[in-house]
Amino acid sequence: MSYTVTCADLNRDRAILLDILTQNREKDYPYERRYDWIYLDNPWGKAVAWLIWDDKKQRPVGITAAFPRKILVQGRELTCWNCGDFSIEKPYRTLGIAIKLRKAAREAVDRGEVPCLYAHPNNRMVHVHLKVGHRQIARMKRYALPLRPSKLVSGKSWRGVVSTLVDPPVATLLRLKFRRAGDFELHPPEQFSFSPDHTNLCWELSEHFPVVGLRDENYLTWKYIRHPVHRFYLFNYYQKDRLAGYIVFRLEDGTAAVSEAVTGPEKEAWKQMLSTFLWALLARFPAAKGVSVVTQEFNPLVETMLALGFKFRDDSTSAVIAHTADPDLQPLVLEGKNWFMTVGDRDS
Repeated sequence: MSYTVTCADLNRDRAILLDILTQNREKDYPYERRYDWIYLDNPWGKAVAWLIWDDKKQRPVGITAAFPRKILVQGRELTCWNCGDFSIEKPYRTLGIAIKLRKAAREAVDRGEVPCLYAHPNNRMVHVHLKVGHRQIARMKRYALPLRPSKLVSGKSWRGVVSTLVDPPVATLLRLKFRRAGDFELHPPEQFSFSPDHTNLCWELSEHFPVVGLRDENYLTWKYIRHPVHRFYLFNYYQKDRLAGYIVFRLEDGTAAVSEAVTGPEKEAWKQMLSTFLWALLARFPAAKGVSVVTQEFNPLVETMLALGFKFRDDSTSAVIAHTADPDLQPLVLEGKNWFMTVGDRDS
């Protein structure tokens, strides 16, 4: 059987793209609501998508997409691709078809259409990326900090006892442990904005990390205020009346799931911001069950989290891959330790 890969028209092929997405990915996710936001309204440009067709049946059986993402490489702005939405119908999930579809983005990079790409494939897809010549440069890992002992207890009756007798004094002890080390603002969803000060923090990071996804106020507004599905909170951290860092998170069943954490490069800056964030979280959300952070393994936040009691959880580990044909970019982009990356750098 033969298969052909074609470039999709984002307007004409909208129904096809959405049908394959909804049938082959998370069943309850509202891909229709997300479509315009990520495919058409990205501040860095419209997405590029490809379809793979069963030539005999003349029907599309898979899709993949690339979303424009500005990065700073040694302080120079480049627009690369953040790959995502790879989906193939179940009867066609063979290595050969997956490789043929996956090659579309790589070949575009090799032709010079964009300087580089990166992606966060799940464990099943890593092999496909490696087969087409992409390089695995790092892993994304999850770290968790329980804030309520009752969350760790199995059994409804015991959980109730622990919740009543143990959770309150533990919360008091944690507020003493996580000291407030600066001023802050904790904004609920849709009641905050980003400013040039947030942009400046990104540029400061780029002085210490060779590769950084550009987090300017326009991108952050699109990503965290205009997101059509998730509702985010913003924690702004101040030192001497200056914005010194920020954390973007959402609450999922009582757990604060962190998407972004940005501050200065010094270890003490990370410790002070994270400690103040945890203090503020306990004060503002006394019923919060815990904190969960998925981030790239070389992110400076990891060392700080471990020092403050977070534990690694091997339930969300995934790969980070990258590709560039530019020999000047290869030593920078293809080394994971060069990147400042958070889970916010993913495609959705």
